Amino acid sequence: NLKSLKPSAISKGNADNTWNLLSSVDNMLISLDEQFTPKEVTLFKKKQFAQPEGIAFDSKGQMYISSEKGNTENAFIYQVNIEK
Repeated sequence: NLKSLKPSAISKGNADNTWNLLSSVDNMLISLDEQFTPKEVTLFKKKQFAQPEGIAFDSKGQMYISSEKGNTENAFIYQVNIEK
């Protein structure tokens, strides 16, 4: 049950012009159309990402999520495959 959305990052996908909003606190990814209307919500399990803080796409449309927790020794960048 989402009481308030606390976004940590937003990025536009190259392949389909979808905006992708990442919320670290809510542990979710929300796909939005060009008018910012929600299209899809992906919930992450707590153990998938310690603290998802950043999102980016490469030129082929592959999604990457950066995750940190505590200090920089625990920071990671993950290549993410989201099934549509």
